[in-house]
Amino acid sequence: MATAKELSELTVDDLRRRATELRESLFQDQLKLRTGTLDNPMERTNHRRDLARVLTVLTQKTASVSAASGAATARASASAAEVASDPAAVAEAAPAEAKTRARPSAKKSRAPALRSKP
Repeated sequence: MATAKELSELTVDDLRRRATELRESLFQDQLKLRTGTLDNPMERTNHRRDLARVLTVLTQKTASVSAASGAATARASASAAEVASDPAAVAEAAPAEAKTRARPSAKKSRAPALRSKP
């Protein structure tokens, strides 16, 4: 079991590798639990907690990297917008917004099936 402080010293690739290993061990633990050969159920709990720690640190690291790159991109586009004076150039300098796709609703109305009498 590694602490969050120890995990924060690892690289992003190492954290991803460790997360994959923990997922595999959780899969094996699940199989052992179903077949009744799991010796210590606490191992499964510890693996779940370790995976949560790894994923938390991984999310923090990737968020800080993407925030730093996003800030640099925003600064670059802002400086380009300041230099350009005509509206067409400003529109080109601004990053295009991602299109979001509408999700289908979770509930689907289902009409009762009509049955003919035999």
